[in-house]
Amino acid sequence: MCGIVGIWDFTASCSKDALADIAVRMGASLTHRGPDADGAWADPGAGVALGFRRLAIMDPTPAGNQPMISASGRYIIVFNGEIYNFESMKTELTARGHTFRSVGDTEVLLAAVDAWGLRSTLQRLNGMFAIALWDMHERALHLVRDRAGVKPLYWGIEQKQLMFGSELKALRCVEGWSPQRNLAGERAFKKLGYIPAPMTIYQGIEKLPPGQGVTFRGDSAPERWTWWSLSEQLLASTQADVLDEEEASAQFGALFEDSVRLRTRADVPVGAFLSGGYDSTAVVSALASLGHSDLRTFCIGFDDVEFNEQEHAENVARHFGLPFEVRRMTGADAAEMAPKLVDWYDEPFADSSQFPMAAVSALARDHVGVALSGDGGDELFAGYDRHVWANGTWRTLAKKPYWWRKVAGLAGHIMPGLINTLLSAHDRPSSGAAGIQYMAEMLRTENTDAWYERLVALGERPSARPAGLSVAWFKNAGDVSDDPLVRLRYLDFVQYLSDDILVKLDRASMAFGLEAREPMLDHRLIEFAFNLPPSMLIASGKGKWVLCEYVHQHIPERLMARQKHGFSVPLNDWLRGPLKAFCEDHLLGSSHDECRATDIAARWHAHQMKAANHGPSLWADVVLEAWLRRWRI
Repeated sequence: MCGIVGIWDFTASCSKDALADIAVRMGASLTHRGPDADGAWADPGAGVALGFRRLAIMDPTPAGNQPMISASGRYIIVFNGEIYNFESMKTELTARGHTFRSVGDTEVLLAAVDAWGLRSTLQRLNGMFAIALWDMHERALHLVRDRAGVKPLYWGIEQKQLMFGSELKALRCVEGWSPQRNLAGERAFKKLGYIPAPMTIYQGIEKLPPGQGVTFRGDSAPERWTWWSLSEQLLASTQADVLDEEEASAQFGALFEDSVRLRTRADVPVGAFLSGGYDSTAVVSALASLGHSDLRTFCIGFDDVEFNEQEHAENVARHFGLPFEVRRMTGADAAEMAPKLVDWYDEPFADSSQFPMAAVSALARDHVGVALSGDGGDELFAGYDRHVWANGTWRTLAKKPYWWRKVAGLAGHIMPGLINTLLSAHDRPSSGAAGIQYMAEMLRTENTDAWYERLVALGERPSARPAGLSVAWFKNAGDVSDDPLVRLRYLDFVQYLSDDILVKLDRASMAFGLEAREPMLDHRLIEFAFNLPPSMLIASGKGKWVLCEYVHQHIPERLMARQKHGFSVPLNDWLRGPLKAFCEDHLLGSSHDECRATDIAARWHAHQMKAANHGPSLWADVVLEAWLRRWRI
């Protein structure tokens, strides 16, 4: 785990020392990602420099340091992440005559590229990674990102030079670059609370999308390519209707436990995040099943009982006899943390669960170097309310003509009783006001994708959320499947998971030099999950059937019998209390135009008077202003 950076001066006008100095300065901005060692390599003839900051997890000796040169001398690599199956690859390569001086995964990765080529090697990898690979023979630079987008990678070309890095702050160290706001990225942030790849907050700078690579050959046009695509996996697969429940449960258990087993390999202590929900409980269940009875578990508690899951998490840990560490997070803690977020998330990011994620990462880092998380379970195995609705209600409503649904939806807003009547006839995750909103939105949107757009946009009432984020912002599901459940899970995976959930996890954990690993995102599990029929995902109006069945095999069901919370915080109350001063300072900022400032003031007043809860959209406004001030743009 580390931070990687690099530059390619296409004019090759810099000396070796000057190139190396740029790489070192870029790397120094990412010291938090790699506090254990640094390194730089430069080729002045080509104008290329690579830099590295190391968090020593595998083979902490200097033999594992980067940049690293392949045995053939052809390739130089900087690599952020972990290759979990490197030992089996090492065995295969050793049989082919390769010898190794280190016991880590980087040297194995280089040897694999020497033996099989880059693209063939990528297909063999089980891991999380962002890779920069310089090919001395072809004078080509390859940037590659893992299948799910666990590890970040940014790049851009400015004034005859390519620059790249694990975080945007590294690019700001390059002299001659004058960052300019990308208004399209800013608009996307205002809609979503994050900026979806490939866009960034800066003009001319891109996030490399998951499962993709880009190759540079001097100042010619970049060659973009895809080495893994969920849509291609879906189009090539057939749903596993032949599986019965017992077979599906057994396959999940075997795959999941092997994924967890691979992710416990480390030369530093390993622990696990534990909220007490099904995803994190599945992880600790697998750890216990594999014999890891001494791994520490970590939880964040809240004084507000509505958000506090400490008791549930502690009960799970006690059941397995696992050490349990907990830290209470208060509004005062959030107020102290708020100014730091714009450094940790160096482009606007407004998912308020960033607060507890940072807090639990700090807690874990006091005890371990690696923490396993349950991220990805909801997206893969249909854990959100919208998935249940898509599988039940939407299947029925989609058979009605659009004009009928539009009229019924409008009537439902005027006459909520009509919606309640409709609700009673369909499977649904909940009733009442939330159910009415869901149903109304379903009725008024043309298709599954349009409904999803409205649901994920910021705003407190679905009807008030803007439709049509445009293809520049919203990754549509194309022709992956006509099944609404598949389409929503696909959209969650390719956008919400990679651009929100995993960004949150990466920045929060890396801010404290902690490596987070996600067993749910093993590519074998991803492909397994998306090959399951709906009956293996949703049963009795609840999602994640196959995952829940695994948990119930290891822990009494009574310990899991509660409503799903998610990793949320009492944001609405915090904005009226401990975060009020911080927010007011930034909401009165001069960067807002008059129309927007008036809208913000109205929502802020309504929120403070408890006439409405505008927490998510107001927090996004605060985050944007704080980011603009911090980075002076």
